[in-house]
Amino acid sequence: VGTVHITGLQINIPPHEMRRAASSKSGLHGGRIAIVVDKIVCDQSRLTIGTSKPDKDPKDFELKQIELHDVGPNNPWAFDATLTNAIPPGEIHSTGTFGPWQTESPGDSPVTGHYTFGHADLNSIKGIAGIISSVGEFKGQLNKIVVDETTDTPDLPLAPGTHPAPPQPTAT
Repeated sequence: VGTVHITGLQINIPPHEMRRAASSKSGLHGGRIAIVVDKIVCDQSRLTIGTSKPDKDPKDFELKQIELHDVGPNNPWAFDATLTNAIPPGEIHSTGTFGPWQTESPGDSPVTGHYTFGHADLNSIKGIAGIISSVGEFKGQLNKIVVDETTDTPDLPLAPGTHPAPPQPTAT
């Protein structure tokens, strides 16, 4: 297949406990992808990750644009994605590879890439203020991603009523 365009995709992932219960009840197991798609473009989409904690809101991500290349059954898929992080709010641009998709255990699907996270507003987190930017590399599996990043947080207040700390980029 050449190019597939998708607009307004809604991805809703229920809490882990609900996913486990649903998969054991259904007894259905998806098969491997049997076709190859040159390019999949998703615009104006949304990812919502539910939580089983009644006092927490689900994580909600605006997926501005995602491009997947060479989507098929056996090889990793190249991707280029721009999304808005839920907390703290800020724009993330990421490129890398994803897959191949592990049908029996999706969390084991490999992912690797590079990201930039710009001008995220820390005021959305109780007790923290300031703006953070970050760049880094990531690799692993969907259920266990290792990140090597550098962050920049100028004017980060140390505690209520104190003066901001001088800008100091950090690496983790």
